[in-house]
Amino acid sequence: MSWQNILKKVRNFVVTEVDYETDEHDQDDLDTTFQQMVVTADELDIEEDDMQEEIEERLANWISEETGWLVNAFSFHEVMQ
Repeated sequence: MSWQNILKKVRNFVVTEVDYETDEHDQDDLDTTFQQMVVTADELDIEEDDMQEEIEERLANWISEETGWLVNAFSFHEVMQ
């Protein structure tokens, strides 16, 4: 076993404050679990050298796929574990 594999850190993206495109529906109708989500860079095929715009686009697509709602805006931060 390689020490590199043991010490490898995982990039996680913590998504919060999601503003969904709800049209006539009230934002309060959405499940509160959709307001804070975590996904790894590996799950989204995000590479170390990907630009901020690419990461945001992949996160927006992932949020929509997971929730079934289109996204107007969201906040996120990266956590290494």
